[in-house]
Amino acid sequence: MINYADKPKNDGFFTGELKGDTLFVDYSFKVGTDSIGTYTNPLAFLKKDGKLIMGVGQIETTLGRSYFVKGKPINFEAGKFIFEPKDCK
Repeated sequence: MINYADKPKNDGFFTGELKGDTLFVDYSFKVGTDSIGTYTNPLAFLKKDGKLIMGVGQIETTLGRSYFVKGKPINFEAGKFIFEPKDCK
């Protein structure tokens, strides 16, 4: 689940693959409680110092499928989110 301030939550799941130090995933989700459609967005996370840094890259959509543009770099320094492991409660 992803919650942005003042916006409906995104609730879904990840599927993906780790390539070297980078985790590439498709995030399939619904927006809010009244959403009838499911969206899928590509995301990339750099594994660094025991954390995952979400990158920013150019995305294009073809035939309803979104993906990172081949040959365009993903910028992990401009990422908005850094995830770190926490103990389960």
